Amino acid sequence: MANMRRADREIRDDGEMRGVLERCHVVRVGFADAEGPFIVPVNYGFVWRGRADAVPLTVYAHSAREGRKARAIARGGTAAIEIDEPLGAIAGRTACAYSFSYRSIMGTGDVRAVTDDDEKRAALRLVMEHEAGPGTWDFPQAAVERVLVWAVDVRALTGKAHA
Repeated sequence: MANMRRADREIRDDGEMRGVLERCHVVRVGFADAEGPFIVPVNYGFVWRGRADAVPLTVYAHSAREGRKARAIARGGTAAIEIDEPLGAIAGRTACAYSFSYRSIMGTGDVRAVTDDDEKRAALRLVMEHEAGPGTWDFPQAAVERVLVWAVDVRALTGKAHA
């Protein structure tokens, strides 16, 4: 990704970046189609490999097999992600001096439908573990076949913090 204008706010530590991924529960995914750009918020699971890897992050989600989002995923191509952790208001002396404290992650990568049953089950487990905690999550074959599981293999990634 391009250099950040406010380099002093860049999250450079992989542990801090992973912490944001662990604490947050919604990723906003941006797509573009013939109707224009659109964003969808979804719950997610993830695999963090670190920024030294060519694909530092894979974000997994699931959805219905029909609709605008499903069509965009089927086409493949590039998607954008954004995850933010709100930390609260920062008071100022005047209205224009107020700000907001946060940590965020933004990135772009290749979107793809997950078609392999083993990867689908693993992705669904990651989503469940992230949202509900460790467990023995089992998914009946009919449910695995019925749901669209998809991934964004994030190649370009930045993090930003404002305290």
